[in-house]
Amino acid sequence: MKRDDKTIGVVLILIPLLSWGLLSAFSLLPARTINVFKPLASPTVFVPSKHTPNWRYFGEMDPVSGIREWAASTESLNTVNFDRPYQGAQRATLTLRKHPRYGNNVILQIERGQFLAGLSRVQVIVRFDDGKPINFWADGPVDHSTTTLFIGDYSKFVEALRKAKSVRISTPIYQEGEPVFEFNVVGFEHEVATN
Repeated sequence: MKRDDKTIGVVLILIPLLSWGLLSAFSLLPARTINVFKPLASPTVFVPSKHTPNWRYFGEMDPVSGIREWAASTESLNTVNFDRPYQGAQRATLTLRKHPRYGNNVILQIERGQFLAGLSRVQVIVRFDDGKPINFWADGPVDHSTTTLFIGDYSKFVEALRKAKSVRISTPIYQEGEPVFEFNVVGFEHEVATN
């Protein structure tokens, strides 16, 4: 056997071993969120009891559980403009969702770009009104979409949001630093969305 044949043989043996080792290492990473975000296919728009121009309320029946899903969303006041290939003014959307199968979620979305929530969690800084900044952990969705982020601790987030007039959220975005998205959250009606 020539030396080149031995080298090829060793490489052919090492490739499956290295692949197995990498797969084993990935299985030790913390589990990603099981939450899935899909826009409501044919949402019913809820009409809040008082005028809330900052919020839109949606809901539809979940076909699997037979229980209604609801969501309330608002767009950021400010726009950001990233470098290529994500250039152009864009806003972020903050959505609060209660889903019978996926649970309660605080979802932050951008139109274009990449949140840095790859294989591990990322820290998001949230400031309600002029209070102290609060750190929240966030995960990307299971489909690895880079434009959606699930912010943890729904109850804590909603409790603070219900008392606030503004919310600022800062999170790392690939090659864009940590831009701040500001939301006017006045008029959020938690009761409308949960009825």
